Amino acid sequence: MKGAKAIVESLKREGVDHVFALPGTTILDLFDALYDDKEMTLVVSRHEQGAVFMADGYTRASGRPSVCMASRGPGALNMAIGVHNAFMESSPVVVLIGQVGQDISYRDAFEEIDVVATFRPFTKWAVEIQRAERIPELVQRAVRTAQIGRPRPVVISVPMNIQREDVDVSFWPETNLPKPRAMMEDLEAAVTRIVGAAFPVILAGNGVTSAGANHALVEFAEYLDIPVVSTWNRNDVFPNDHPLFLGAAGFGAAKVTSDCLARADVILAIGCRFSEFTTTRYRSPHQGVSLITIDIEGEGLSRVYSPVIGIISDAGSALKDLLSVARTKVPLRNFEWWKKSREKEIRHTREAVTATRATPEGIGREGYVHPAILIQAIQEGAAENTIIVTDAGSLVTWVNRYYQFRQPGTLIAPAGGAMGFGLPAAIGAQMAHPGRNVIAIIGDGAFMMVLQEMETAVRYRIPVVVVVMNNFCFANVKEKQMREYGGRVIGSQYANPDFAQLARLFGAHGDRIDRAEEILPALTRALRSDVPTVLDVMIDPSVSLPPMS
Repeated sequence: MKGAKAIVESLKREGVDHVFALPGTTILDLFDALYDDKEMTLVVSRHEQGAVFMADGYTRASGRPSVCMASRGPGALNMAIGVHNAFMESSPVVVLIGQVGQDISYRDAFEEIDVVATFRPFTKWAVEIQRAERIPELVQRAVRTAQIGRPRPVVISVPMNIQREDVDVSFWPETNLPKPRAMMEDLEAAVTRIVGAAFPVILAGNGVTSAGANHALVEFAEYLDIPVVSTWNRNDVFPNDHPLFLGAAGFGAAKVTSDCLARADVILAIGCRFSEFTTTRYRSPHQGVSLITIDIEGEGLSRVYSPVIGIISDAGSALKDLLSVARTKVPLRNFEWWKKSREKEIRHTREAVTATRATPEGIGREGYVHPAILIQAIQEGAAENTIIVTDAGSLVTWVNRYYQFRQPGTLIAPAGGAMGFGLPAAIGAQMAHPGRNVIAIIGDGAFMMVLQEMETAVRYRIPVVVVVMNNFCFANVKEKQMREYGGRVIGSQYANPDFAQLARLFGAHGDRIDRAEEILPALTRALRSDVPTVLDVMIDPSVSLPPMS
């Protein structure tokens, strides 16, 4: 068996069924190994960055590992931004990089870079296969490493001669992926502190969704009647129409949500990493709060804040165990009094959060669509299980405020900040769930960075719907220039082509929208179509962030 074939077989044995790649000279042997393979789906992108974003979207939508491939040097470096984004997103993407042959390595050969050294700072593991007989060991170890504990990307560098070498291989057996579980005394201490609080709050992040623990979170929150705030860009962790949901924390949050966290005397943070945006630049939670942190790895417990109680556990088992402890250890009489003492405050806060989602007044400038109206129209036209993929930028504040996520796993967003994520990630998500609708909501700046992937969507007949919020500027940058630099706007405004017409040139469908009443009919047509669609929506450039942010 050739080394390249052994790599493919090793990936298949670990459950990989999709490979996203751009061809290059040092991975042609891997392409050839996929030629006759009926179990692997090869998706060829138009840029390496698109390939890694597609793999990320596929993995996050499906819960299964996927692979992206690129050739040495420039191809590898083009993937770097996507690998970093997957690292920040805790996404277990497996990256294969073709490398120059070992007979000419370390001579500054054509397009040669040190792949392991380049990717090591923002991967969970980076390795080069230096002996062909170790292919099964190292490939299978890499896929498992990406998924065990905190999921994160891994990079495998494969020299050309290793791919071409004839080798007798034996494959490692299948294994379970163990999950840590909390000690009972820590869980009892956490519940005791929670029920002793005047106003406890749960801060829930993507670790809950990754663990499939969203229903367990609802059960625990309902039993103790504790309000829930999601971390930034993770609104789908808890049903948004639930009376205990008080919105998303961080950048663009409604003031009432931030006030809720500031008022809390105990915060149970589960499955979150306290990002800069969730914590509004590390100003929240406030210093006097008693913080209980549940993280799948010990390193995550005190990276930003030191908790009074730190628990290493998978979010799913932790929530089930916490509920069991609450049901058996909390005196029922005192417990009912405690819940009623906070009932009115929670209800009033929820009403205030709901009020922030009302359509802003004074909108409707001729020739433009207000962002709130756009997001509400998407909500009206989309089924509850529709997957929403967002891009980076201030547009996410509008999605977080006005879109009501009711099912887990329906929001995929680049909290790592990589522009250009939305379109290719939506392609990957659509391939993971061909029977569901996928809508990418992206800015015009980000769309211009990756619009070549519309050809990929057309070529594979992936009916993703792309909603471009077109305001002819890098809105987040312009907003900062207006607010922090005295309105001295420079370098953040530009011209755009007609994106709808451009989509049609690719072979997709396109609609240009400049009136609110056009949104829903155009979206309905797009969702019923079997081809990709671009909705080019004119957004008022003077509108920045949602009100009461």
